[in-house]
Amino acid sequence: MTPDERFVWVAIGAMGVVTLLTRVGGVYLGRFMPTTPFWRHFLDHLPATLLLAIAVPTVFGGEPAQTLGAIATFALATRRLNLVVTMAGGMAVVAALRALG
Repeated sequence: MTPDERFVWVAIGAMGVVTLLTRVGGVYLGRFMPTTPFWRHFLDHLPATLLLAIAVPTVFGGEPAQTLGAIATFALATRRLNLVVTMAGGMAVVAALRALG
């Protein structure tokens, strides 16, 4: 095994340990969170805001197929369709536009 390969395995192991510590630390610190209505409301909406923070740069900075796929997904989601149907619709739009162009 070359030194480069060893470094890669050490880096992968270190990332695994950091991920584990982050999750365990979050569970531990979660016990000390206040349970007021404000914090409960805040934490209920946190996953959606994190998804938006990841998705918005891709939608507006990506290729046109991605932007139109996101618009289609949003349109399907506003009709309160099943999540799988909504995601499949958006992916179908992206796939069709990439196949055409």
